[in-house]
Amino acid sequence: MKLLAPSLAIVGALAAWAGVQLFGSGPDAEAVARGRAHVEKTCVGCHPGSQLDVVAARRLDPADRDPMDRFLAGHHVADPALRADVIAYLETRLPAADPES
Repeated sequence: MKLLAPSLAIVGALAAWAGVQLFGSGPDAEAVARGRAHVEKTCVGCHPGSQLDVVAARRLDPADRDPMDRFLAGHHVADPALRADVIAYLETRLPAADPES
């Protein structure tokens, strides 16, 4: 049992070094940063602040990214990898789901 904690620490450190997410720990920070940079450069001129949140809330369902992906494909984000980054960023802007619903 004494070896378990150090072993887990080593596995976590190696995973962090390799850029691997363990246990579904949330969106990739680099993807979110790339998405945010693109949104700030390309989107906020027409969709500033809370308007961007309204657009994201209307079009983005975290359980089904396809509608937002199709929308972005025809709306200034042709690259599929960049679309995934933009979606990852927009998901961070959505209000947290109500656990009661």
